[in-house]
Amino acid sequence: MACANKVIGVIQAEFDGTNLDFIGGSVTITYGGLMGDGEIMTDGGKYYSTSKITAGSAEGDLPVTGDFSIDDFRGRCGLLTLLSDNGLSYIIRNATPVGDISTKTGEGKATIKWMGDPVEEYK
Repeated sequence: MACANKVIGVIQAEFDGTNLDFIGGSVTITYGGLMGDGEIMTDGGKYYSTSKITAGSAEGDLPVTGDFSIDDFRGRCGLLTLLSDNGLSYIIRNATPVGDISTKTGEGKATIKWMGDPVEEYK
């Protein structure tokens, strides 16, 4: 059983059938879903809130090796699954890579961000 304060690391990841090996097991996950957006008004300090549904996202660095192909990601929409070393699984349905996918020679990595439905968490 994992310790409650253990830092989560991704041990296995897959996008639409393509296995992913994030560098250092590090992925930034933004959960999305129903989020409040509030503000304090100037007339007496009253607070109001509105709600909106935001997208879930995941971003990480992938190694650029001989078997790396940009076509595995560009223009594709699918299921992004992240399995962590503490027993939690994260799923983003309808995930698609967003923004530019770029790599810098000599670094050997490409940073890719996916956005889709709000993140689903499973134990």
